[in-house]
Parts: sequence; structure tokens; C-alpha cells
Amino acid sequence: MKKRLANLLVVLVTMVTGMFVPATAFADPDQTPGANAEEWTEVSTWADLAAALNSGSRVKLMQDVQKDDYLIVNVGKTSVLDLNGHTINRGRTSGTGYGFVVYVHGGDLTIMDSSAEQTGTITGRW
Repeated sequence: MKKRLANLLVVLVTMVTGMFVPATAFADPDQTPGANAEEWTEVSTWADLAAALNSGSRVKLMQDVQKDDYLIVNVGKTSVLDLNGHTINRGRTSGTGYGFVVYVHGGDLTIMDSSAEQTGTITGRW
């Protein structure tokens, strides 16, 4: 009986502590903690976008990009992506085991759109 109660206690503690995952969103790119407006990495290609996101940068998209691949933010990296009114399109037309566009693998990612029109999109997943 004591073993069952101990197991139940472990499950309850795990469930309760797992519900408190911090999340932060910033409407203004200059309000990101520890960031200055000059620190943005401007990218215009998929390769540059992928490298900047995975290095933990503040990234501003300068034109639409498309590639049949996914982007990743790895463990310990914190990135901010400003779509800046542009589109990231994976361009998938059929199913795949890795159908996502952005994979946040233990890192942190904030996505925003600083354009006046707010037309930035992420699309093309399957």
C-alpha cells in the first residue's frame, strides 16, 4: 500500500510541475530582453535563415524563402524570428515523417511580424 501511495505521489508531482512551463511573447522586437535594434541578423535565403535560427540569433526575414526542408532551433539556443511581412514556405505537397516547418528541439523560439500589414506567414507543412 505504501508503494502505491508513493507512486501516486510521484505521478501527481510530475503532473503539477509539468503544467508550469514559462512562455513569453514580445509584440515589440526592441522589448526582447537584452536586445538592441542593431542586433538583428537580416537574411534573404533559406540557408542563412536556417543557420541564424540554429545559432540563437534575432533574425529578420528580408524576402520570402522556400525549400523542401525544415528549420531547427536546437537545445540551449534562443532565437527570435521576425517574419517582417514575408513568407517561409516549406512547399510540401505530400506527406512525410518530418512534415513540420520549424522544429524547436529543446531551444526557445519567438515568432513575430513587425510589418505594418502583418502579412508574414509560415506555410507548406504536411
